[in-house]
Amino acid sequence: MSATVYTLAAPPSGTSISNIWVTSAAISWGLNGNPAGTVADIQRSADNSTFASIFLGATLSATDTGLDACATYY
Repeated sequence: MSATVYTLAAPPSGTSISNIWVTSAAISWGLNGNPAGTVADIQRSADNSTFASIFLGATLSATDTGLDACATYY
């Protein structure tokens, strides 16, 4: 009997942020050699210490709509 084995995914490539508004921003990334359908977990932090997931899925872009005006995010 054979089993399917997966390694950790490579980090995304070509990450960019666009459509930056007062309370939202869009982020996109490339697969960096990972197969189509690789799930991405996008996280953000206001203090660069505690992170929360804002997106989990197999697409190559997401929009964060819960930003506070005039705030810094990591």
